[in-house]
Amino acid sequence: MKIAFILRNFGGVGGTEKYSGDLASWLTRSGHQVHVHSAHLHLLTVSRAGVVPHPMAWAGRGWTAERDFVRLADQIPRDRYDLVQGFGRSTHHDVFRAGGGAHATWLKASGTTLFRRLRASLSFYERWCLKVDHEAASKARIVFCNSEMAAADVRRVHQLAEERVRVIRNGVDGQRFRPSAQRRQAARAHWGVPDGGRVALFLGSGFHRKGLETAVRAFAKSARSKDRLVVMGRDSQAERRLQQARQVLGDRLVASGPVQDPEAWLPGADATLLPTRYDAAANTTLEALACGVPAVTSRKDGNHEIVPCVDWVVADPDDATAFGRALDAAWSAGEAASMTCRTVAEEWTVNRNGAAVEALYNEVAGV
Repeated sequence: MKIAFILRNFGGVGGTEKYSGDLASWLTRSGHQVHVHSAHLHLLTVSRAGVVPHPMAWAGRGWTAERDFVRLADQIPRDRYDLVQGFGRSTHHDVFRAGGGAHATWLKASGTTLFRRLRASLSFYERWCLKVDHEAASKARIVFCNSEMAAADVRRVHQLAEERVRVIRNGVDGQRFRPSAQRRQAARAHWGVPDGGRVALFLGSGFHRKGLETAVRAFAKSARSKDRLVVMGRDSQAERRLQQARQVLGDRLVASGPVQDPEAWLPGADATLLPTRYDAAANTTLEALACGVPAVTSRKDGNHEIVPCVDWVVADPDDATAFGRALDAAWSAGEAASMTCRTVAEEWTVNRNGAAVEALYNEVAGV
């Protein structure tokens, strides 16, 4: 099959960027020809995936650049391909992956204060994003999401029939993400964890939406003096938010920037802690399970659906007391729980994801 991918960034750091590269690699290995129309082509990913690159260029910055991308993407001749796959903000696809769920839900979760909600409602940029998101979903023949939660949001927000929205969960590379005593020792030495200390790892970018403040309060309720909360990720106000966290936790807080090799750090944790306000399917949760690490998360993370212990999942992302109890439960779960986490993750492989997407393509293309 001759397949076109249309997306702003192909390869590199980011959930959609990494997913599209992995999927393209799987499809080319399976004998398909993948053409990638993208503004930013990560050359290593292009080479590794064996795709045909089609660079897209335009003038402008910020919102202007995004609008230009949508305009240019609409001009790509669809009749050259057996199937067109869209990711993110572009329209007129056969298949659209709503990897972030519905933007309207994401926007609501990101603006929990009155000021944030007003700013979002008055923003021309956000109005434009909502419009493009709706067109991408409503004009595609099939939309697929990476969790039942996200699929329900997409159906509701865009008023789509149930059969037009499918669930294909992300896969995880079990060789890359795996339990490792060596990685565990190295990570904990780097973080300066005392003997007998337990580690809760907060891994994710966008500290407000991911719930860093709740994570700090939950950790403070449950942790002992030797325990550490490790924060890894990117945030536009990282310095201020981390300073506030340090005022609560002191030297029990270990802060780092974003990392491109989460597989090197996850085995060092005794649990991940993610009180997210909205994640269609947080990669951190699935990758932690693959490393044999209990994942504490909220019901606003679509991957809570595969977490093997209900005591690790909290309904309210702002309930620090409940997250403290969940963290206690994860920390005390024992070796058997680690094996269960790994077993669950082994069900959700990259091959399973690729085969499900290929089957969907065959259905849509009438193969």
